[in-house]
Amino acid sequence: MALEQNAMLGQGGTGFQGSGPGSAAAMIKELQGLTVKVLDGAAANTNIAVAGIEVEDTIVSAIEFAAGVPADRTAVATITSAGNIQINDDTSGNKVILTYFRKD
Repeated sequence: MALEQNAMLGQGGTGFQGSGPGSAAAMIKELQGLTVKVLDGAAANTNIAVAGIEVEDTIVSAIEFAAGVPADRTAVATITSAGNIQINDDTSGNKVILTYFRKD
């Protein structure tokens, strides 16, 4: 899912009113939902449990650490169901740092 956007923001705060989608309140609430988790890796395309993650949340990054060396797995990480992600690369035996925004 994409992050909240508001192309209508103008000078003096015009476009900041309200609390619906695209409002400043919605964007700030989303930023407050930034979440970082340290996960154990798994075989490719295997569910990795992430407590509290929902399908509508937005993955910002998935970084695998193999022997202390980071590898960006963001492009191959997906939220497959409530409470689970999958990474299309084998990360078993390694740690994965997952950063995502909650879409409450």
